[in-house]
Amino acid sequence: MPINELVASSIFRSDKHGEPEKAKTPQVGASVAAASAESYAPTKSASITFTLADMKGLYGLKSITILLDGQSLKTIQFGETVVFEVSPGQHTIQTKLVSRPILITLFFTITRKSTILNVNVAPNAQVSVMAKYSRSWGNIALEAKYSDQGNAKIPPPTSVAPDATASAEQFNAPTKVKQPDCIGIRFDIGKIDSGGYGEECWKVFWRAVDTEIVAGAQLLEGDTNDTPDRENVYCLAVKWWMTGSGRGDDVCKALEQSEEYRRVAARPNYIDATQVKKEPLVEAGRVDLSGQILGNSYRALPALNAVNKEKTS
Repeated sequence: MPINELVASSIFRSDKHGEPEKAKTPQVGASVAAASAESYAPTKSASITFTLADMKGLYGLKSITILLDGQSLKTIQFGETVVFEVSPGQHTIQTKLVSRPILITLFFTITRKSTILNVNVAPNAQVSVMAKYSRSWGNIALEAKYSDQGNAKIPPPTSVAPDATASAEQFNAPTKVKQPDCIGIRFDIGKIDSGGYGEECWKVFWRAVDTEIVAGAQLLEGDTNDTPDRENVYCLAVKWWMTGSGRGDDVCKALEQSEEYRRVAARPNYIDATQVKKEPLVEAGRVDLSGQILGNSYRALPALNAVNKEKTS
């Protein structure tokens, strides 16, 4: 079904003379099944309400576009709400943010896409999607909220056959959003009180993040591509080995509770997997499932040992 933005208009059919066609009434004795399907069958449609929370003081922004099922749908402004019609079933929602940071305005734009949000919409129901810009991430986070409206129209299963039981789980339960499998953490080198800023960044990291959170991950580190010409940033990255096992959100929550990290954080604070791949980072060791750092780790491991010594002294 083609995607159309929902508008407040009445839709009707016309006959050849331009007058609205009256609904056909079945003759006496005719079965209901013989009546016009168009006159009696309810329209199976659904809608998504998308709200972008208001945000002030964000400079360099060019556009924010809603992507529905991978296709550009509409450009939206902060504080705006749009409603669009979709076919019942599963859909993906994403945003694409295009900006020109002040330091590099004359050179190029930066495009950031949000994490894909999966939603299941029941027939004749509506799902609300709330989008909120995070200054820490420099990107937009999405959250779906499901209402009970329309769920009553999904009949309960009358059999244990797979086809009969699919509707309840497919439409009523929100899809669990997994955490990122890779996260980059950015530090402002000019705010680090040490010449050996690489190890100091790891100390800040380990004081906030327990090794249990990053178990099963590869550690990466290095100056960013734009250092020192356009910025002065050291980046640490955590990349979990197994897809779906990432705890990137937990890392961010731990760091956001650290006053020490907030003092030395660069803007944006974090970058996603796509941006991490673009940075010239080198391996800094790997964390096994017990939380031990293995492999060549010239900064991350000494920093962890120093932090553990601080805790026991």
